[in-house]
Amino acid sequence: MVSDFEPVRWNPPPAPGLVGDMAVNTRLRDATRWLVGEAGPEDVAVIPDGAHAGVYCGTAPGGIWRFGLDGSGPTRVATVAGRPLGIEVIDAETLLVCAADRGLVRLGLVSGGQELIVEEVEGQRLTFTNNATIHADGRIFFTDSSARHPIDRFDDDLVEHAGTGRLCVRYPDGGTEVVLHGLQFANGVTLHPDNGDVLVAETGSYCIQRVAVDGSDAGAVSVFARNLPGFPDNMSTGPLGVVWVALASPRRASVDRMAPLPGFVKQVVVRLPQRLKPSAGRHGIILGLDGAGEVVANLQDPGGEVIHTTTGVREHDGRLYVGSLVEPAIAVLDLHESDFATP
Repeated sequence: MVSDFEPVRWNPPPAPGLVGDMAVNTRLRDATRWLVGEAGPEDVAVIPDGAHAGVYCGTAPGGIWRFGLDGSGPTRVATVAGRPLGIEVIDAETLLVCAADRGLVRLGLVSGGQELIVEEVEGQRLTFTNNATIHADGRIFFTDSSARHPIDRFDDDLVEHAGTGRLCVRYPDGGTEVVLHGLQFANGVTLHPDNGDVLVAETGSYCIQRVAVDGSDAGAVSVFARNLPGFPDNMSTGPLGVVWVALASPRRASVDRMAPLPGFVKQVVVRLPQRLKPSAGRHGIILGLDGAGEVVANLQDPGGEVIHTTTGVREHDGRLYVGSLVEPAIAVLDLHESDFATP
């Protein structure tokens, strides 16, 4: 038995499939690969101008890399302890890095200095710091995916379905608190395009929650997008209000079938060698959602010929930059008007 594995039964909604607004296509194959050379540029961030302008990503060995906006490079700008996942821009000289097994790291691009600014919230150490977004007033909203399983056991958390993920906030004065408990593998975070509510992906429940963080409704939670056809990962909000969502892979029938089974079955599964566990396959998927959570863009690469295990996405100046948990490259796609649904 795996001693720290306490599975919960649940009944996932029937998978909607890659049909209709989310039908399979090959648009993402038109992207260009920018080779990083190290595995796993999981997320992407853009500094648009100034001395440090460029596209940034973090790789599995801890490298923080910069491409020029013209695709030149990459150049390693830093190495952080821990596995960098989400990356956000604080200002033109400073990045925020979610180091999965450490916490939130502030990285100065001029000095090269690194500061661990959050490593615990409400007395509980961060186990799996995943993604973040920065509010206009300086608040940092970020996810701790699991209170029980670190990044090298993320599959166990999805199978367990114990709901120990957290959405947290760091205030400009350094104080922190939990905004929302009980999330099923809390993952991507971004701001709603209309009013600054926080959107947070629950990878383990195939949905995105909307959390009011200001005004009389502060604390109210509603579903922004439900029953997605894949595992939602990092998110970002584009300049025209499109909420971009990276789906790490399509839904897996084997995982859904396992969800309502007794715990002893899941105990057997988590003890299997990795090669015998259900495979995510090779399929890149990026969805664009409007303010109501409806699909307005659908970009895919079935077979993963250019990019797969799509885990990060950022729009800048008519381009989409896509990260991957496993690839040694990011994908760069020039957006066209035809990529967006019309009323």
